[in-house]
Amino acid sequence: MWVGLIYILVRHNQMLFNKRTLFNGITLGMSLTIAVCLIERLLFTGLLDLSKDYRIAGLFSGMHIGGAYIDSYLVLALPVFIYTLLHRQRTAVWTILIYISVLASVYIIYVTYSRTTYLAAVFCVLPLLWVAYKNQRVIGDNSDTKKSIVLLGLVLLTISLLVFSGGFIQKRVVDVPADMENRYSHWKMVLSLKQKDVFHHLFGMGLGQYPLHYFWSSNSDRRPGVIGIKHAPNSHTVLLSGGSPVYLNQHFEPQKMRVFSLMIKARALTPGSHLVIYLCEKSYLFSADCLVRHIGAIAPGSEWQKVNVSLTLDNSLGKFQGVRDSFVPLSLGLVNTGQHSLLEIESVTLRNSNGKQLIRNHEFSHGTHHWFFTADNHLAWHVENLFIYFWFELGIIGLLIFLALLSQLLLAALGSYKSGQAEDIILFGGVCGLVFIGLFNSPFDFPRILLLFGLYCISILIFESEPYKTT
Repeated sequence: MWVGLIYILVRHNQMLFNKRTLFNGITLGMSLTIAVCLIERLLFTGLLDLSKDYRIAGLFSGMHIGGAYIDSYLVLALPVFIYTLLHRQRTAVWTILIYISVLASVYIIYVTYSRTTYLAAVFCVLPLLWVAYKNQRVIGDNSDTKKSIVLLGLVLLTISLLVFSGGFIQKRVVDVPADMENRYSHWKMVLSLKQKDVFHHLFGMGLGQYPLHYFWSSNSDRRPGVIGIKHAPNSHTVLLSGGSPVYLNQHFEPQKMRVFSLMIKARALTPGSHLVIYLCEKSYLFSADCLVRHIGAIAPGSEWQKVNVSLTLDNSLGKFQGVRDSFVPLSLGLVNTGQHSLLEIESVTLRNSNGKQLIRNHEFSHGTHHWFFTADNHLAWHVENLFIYFWFELGIIGLLIFLALLSQLLLAALGSYKSGQAEDIILFGGVCGLVFIGLFNSPFDFPRILLLFGLYCISILIFESEPYKTT
């Protein structure tokens, strides 16, 4: 819908929208994303520790159930980001800033620890490198352009070798065969979920329907747990059902003194409920440091039971410990790990050493306001293939329209390049990177990525390229 509204607005007033504005906006967004991710790495792991299994999320809140959303954004924006930086009259200071910025962007891409993203990043900048090599005017009239490209390649190779020396990425590479087998099994399962009648073959199961069909069709071990709100005349409670772990979380303000007292008022509605508590340094999905407490089985009954737990979260960062703890966000997580069980919670109270209550909406009087959920089984929420995604949710017609759109984007970008304008082929490089990520992920599950993809399509198909003068 938003893409359609933007299209109408652009068609009526192209003076307000042009490629230069789009490129500058994407560059600004990429710069802010890099800054946020660098801060995230600095706080949670340190910039040079490449052995921990912490993966950045930036400000992409949709990653609470997994997904390659930050990866998709990075490969969409990377060629535009580099092009905009290079397309300036370069002084010595500006050249240094270019290398620092590109190094930072490559570093951020690598610490996603996404193997598909590494290859997608290469694919997305190939059109830029080709255009820059064949036509120096594209990135400014500078006799050292080709030397700069070679030097930039050497710098990228160096940082790649540094990152691949980390233990975690080596483990990710070793796991490729097992992960591929898991994906193949998942795709076969997705294909089996689709109804076989002509209507659903043509038009699909509907947008956003995959998680629902997965839930009702999967066996009990893979079926995600459910979080629900129960409203009563004088109280509001939250229900946690067992299954594949789904965590109820709330962030609270950073604490210098990490000694807490937790009190939970709960009761088991069925036998087998097993409450587990997590206190973590956490962004949206991934945790840098966690304290886990298994409360154990809660006896079923109508009476509320009070669970009191003392929690102390430590780590070992030496003299920087106090400074870091003042900024690192903390999260309290609750999960019911008992299969086929149902746990009801009336209140959650977490106090620091000064007795201050840290949990907002602790009695659920405002539903799940201030609370959010995360899940371990990401396959329950994502098809994890862009083409199967279109086939499942929008049918053969939707898939053919998407393929036709990609073909039209390619023809338009090539036509623009032949006429002497490079911006469209740069944008299409980002689209290529996104499609490559889509071979093993579902980037369009996140509406913001879909909107950005729509902006790229509008720009390639509608915006007229302008001569890009160096300044």
